[in-house]
Amino acid sequence: EMVMLLSALDDRLPNGSTVHVLSVRSIEDREFDLSHEGGFHPRNCSLVHHVGDVTRRANLEAVALVEPVAVLVASDNESGVQRWQTVDSQVKSDVAGQLADSAALTACAALGEVMKKGHADNPHLATHGKER
Repeated sequence: EMVMLLSALDDRLPNGSTVHVLSVRSIEDREFDLSHEGGFHPRNCSLVHHVGDVTRRANLEAVALVEPVAVLVASDNESGVQRWQTVDSQVKSDVAGQLADSAALTACAALGEVMKKGHADNPHLATHGKER
């Protein structure tokens, strides 16, 4: 899924753009996943990885220092699933989705506050492709 998202961004971004990805997953794990999804071969953008929790203000502030023009917060069901390994599969899926969505909304709220404090000039904040 990540290669599809990054490829869609690359198709729409102007040449020379940079995409910053903040995740608790290690860079090695992310690059392994990208290579097993067929690899990401950008034409217009470069990819920069940051390791950290999207719900932690300090991690968001570190990424906000690059003064993004736009921010996309994507829900990560895998992180929610990992927290519920022993639960019934349907319940696990439902709860994982709720946890992932909660993390995405928390990140949006925290990021909005970080941006208001002057870490970046009026970025366009979006989650799941819808304006927030």
